[in-house]
Amino acid sequence: MQEWYEVIDNFSKFEKIESRLIFERKGDGEPEVTVAIPAYKRANLLRDAVKSVLGQKGEYTFELLIVDDYPFDDCEIEKLLKEIENDEHKIGIRYYRNKQNMGMGGNWNRCLELARGKWVILLHDDDMLCDNYIETVLPIAERTNCSLVGTFSYQMNLLERSAKDAFYTKKLARSKKVLCDLRKGRAFELKKEDLLHFIQPSPGCWMIHREKNIHLGGYDASRLKNGLIDGPFNFKNTYHEKTIIIPQFLFT
Repeated sequence: MQEWYEVIDNFSKFEKIESRLIFERKGDGEPEVTVAIPAYKRANLLRDAVKSVLGQKGEYTFELLIVDDYPFDDCEIEKLLKEIENDEHKIGIRYYRNKQNMGMGGNWNRCLELARGKWVILLHDDDMLCDNYIETVLPIAERTNCSLVGTFSYQMNLLERSAKDAFYTKKLARSKKVLCDLRKGRAFELKKEDLLHFIQPSPGCWMIHREKNIHLGGYDASRLKNGLIDGPFNFKNTYHEKTIIIPQFLFT
């Protein structure tokens, strides 16, 4: 666990692999937010994810970025993009295809590299954003100057059990405060000790400060063999920067 907070450059491991631009639609102005979807074959799921991005409410500029880790032609994804090319939404859209498969962690990092927005939402192709996601999360991200914002949708009784555990007796006051904030739906900063209570953002759909997380080294793809990739990434943000939790249901 001590290694989780080490800052290691995970971008250079794949720097020789090119991402080829397949499709681009210009948007209006520079994007404040990039919604980045790391894709791999599943065009049927990607359709719903893209629809949830196009349905975002609010006044801000954002772009849709799709980075496909499948090195071969995927006519279904290109067909999907042609369908929305002339729709009423004026957001910028870019679709890249990696010339070699980079794996999950490598492709997530490539999404960060290719994003143009200050903030990046990493949206998996089998997830969907609620229509108020960006308008809810972006103001909190800007106001707190954090490096990562996540939502929280775990069952409260799991946290209550851990708070009552004898191991956490000395930390009970902190646990009770966190539980109180969660119940009230109040955004709060995650403390280092909270990680020991298994209090962390729900995996997926985090809003990430692009420059800060490139400086932190991005996702460590080598940890995927142990099933650990989101956790160490969040740990680094909490240890070196600032992680904010919003206890609301904002994605599916």
